[in-house]
Amino acid sequence: MYGRNHWIGWTRIRRAAVPASMISECTRLRLSGDWKSACAAAHVDVDIDLRDVASRHGIEGARRIEDDLRGLAPDLLRWHAPREYGGEPRLANGLLVLSRLDGPIGDRLFLVAEPADKQRMTVRVTTRAHLANRAWTDLPSYLWYAGDVTQARAAYGGDATRMPGFTEDGKPLRASNFAHDPQSANAPERAEALLRLLAEERFGEGWALAGLTLPEPDPHLSRWTPQDMLRHLSLMPVNLPGLAAEIRRVLKRYDARVLIGSQYTWGMEVYEDKRGHLQGLQQGKASGETIRITQQVWSIYPDLPLVWKGRMNLADMHPLMRQAFFPAAEPAAKEETKVRVRCGREWRTVAIGPDELEIEHTPDELRRELAIGSLGGTPCRCAQAHQAWKQGRGWLPRELRARRTRFFDMAKHGYTAELLSILDSGYLRHLRDSNGRTLLFYVHYLDHEVALPKLLEYGLSLDDTDASGQTPLHHMAYKQIPELVEALLNAGADRNRRDGNGHRPAELLRHRRENATRSEVLRLLER
Repeated sequence: MYGRNHWIGWTRIRRAAVPASMISECTRLRLSGDWKSACAAAHVDVDIDLRDVASRHGIEGARRIEDDLRGLAPDLLRWHAPREYGGEPRLANGLLVLSRLDGPIGDRLFLVAEPADKQRMTVRVTTRAHLANRAWTDLPSYLWYAGDVTQARAAYGGDATRMPGFTEDGKPLRASNFAHDPQSANAPERAEALLRLLAEERFGEGWALAGLTLPEPDPHLSRWTPQDMLRHLSLMPVNLPGLAAEIRRVLKRYDARVLIGSQYTWGMEVYEDKRGHLQGLQQGKASGETIRITQQVWSIYPDLPLVWKGRMNLADMHPLMRQAFFPAAEPAAKEETKVRVRCGREWRTVAIGPDELEIEHTPDELRRELAIGSLGGTPCRCAQAHQAWKQGRGWLPRELRARRTRFFDMAKHGYTAELLSILDSGYLRHLRDSNGRTLLFYVHYLDHEVALPKLLEYGLSLDDTDASGQTPLHHMAYKQIPELVEALLNAGADRNRRDGNGHRPAELLRHRRENATRSEVLRLLER
């Protein structure tokens, strides 16, 4: 069911760390009608002149674009924008089509969003003709338009009362209590029955009841055998309850087939035959244009399996999606700064303090436990957490690991003002990631002209090293970022400092490809 390990693995998509402060600010501005400021608060640039749109395409088209902008929830768009592969939360390249048009798009105007430098996004107006030879994805309006979020319930198998696998108030149901009848008139029960069929590996039956006919894979087009292809298509967290409707929506808009799955390794192309049935073809079986459906749509909404499994709280969902899926659920609780840890035979509280974790042990007890660890023994859990929070390596409770990951994800997305606001409060200034790196190692993601002086003012050291013995200067030299290498050198970084392998920053470039940027960095390091 929802709880099988392969479902959890597939559905845990790394999304952008959208800070709660950004969400609340965007919501306030959007509700006040100030969509321009709401977009600015979400680091979304709007490259649109509505008067120019009206003069070129008519007043009606300009009004429709303005309506879409007024309802755009930029924080929700950032939350759902596709990510790059490899576990990083960076925005994936390619356009996102943002359109609420009914029927074929034709030559009508619509919005597109595109990733930009420093993890910003840019929203523009375009037409179908400008999508040619571009990678793009049509994002359903319930994933970016605030007024349409309630449509997500039906899109993922729910109805007005509840979501599949959950009670009305958002409590997970036991898998044994899932419905059995895939022909039920009740949408959540029908969806639960489809989940049962997939869990029982009755793949063909499940897809057929969902309205799709699976292809017969051609072994000459793929390294997969027909059995492998069938299993791969079915064991992914596929959104069978809403997949057919989404495919028909995209087919209605574009004169092309729809691609489900990966465009790099395996996938299925879907078209509508003359009888109106959805037929599958193995990817590459036919020529012509295909439209790729984003994973957030062809798979089950990522948060639902995690909430069902207990690996995510309702409070961690985006407020608009939480309200759409579980309107009867209790209000989300504020994020806890304290966690309980099993320490020896007792449960103790570990809390996030200004400079380090606060634990229920005296300084002498902590020193004794750390000494035990230095001699090869195993210190108590509280001491392990205290040391890992300070050094970046070692055991941490799951809640604190997640808090640390979200903090550094904010840096990766360039949220300079939001991060400095947290640091201004006195908290998390000396936090290190799992590789032992402080925020100085992430300064290239931020507005470094603002962030670097503040981080040094907060007491972060240019000589801090990570797990491999590298300093921030090593890091920026290897990434070949001349402006940051120069800024760190001007701030007092040691160009002769050696890392754990005995290399100075300039020596890390020895085997890098020769180019102008590499030469500029070497000039700075060797002058």
